[in-house]
Amino acid sequence: MSEIITVVLVEDHALTRAGLRAALEATGEISVVAEASDGVSAQAIILSERPAVAVVDIGLPGRDGVELTRILKSEGTQTRIVI
Repeated sequence: MSEIITVVLVEDHALTRAGLRAALEATGEISVVAEASDGVSAQAIILSERPAVAVVDIGLPGRDGVELTRILKSEGTQTRIVI
């Protein structure tokens, strides 16, 4: 069995987050370790959880996905970001 990929979901719509979580975890190779509904809380969660991947919505309240990505990369995170 391969290594489990850790993921943080950042999406402001709860139903979309639930669907993404279900689809990702159904693979058996991905574990969603946390979720955020806005860019500000997402930054703190990603920096504390240090997931392999963050799936980020571009249109978020508080801080959009592009700005969040810039901030995370400037802070040196190794998390790969998918917008």
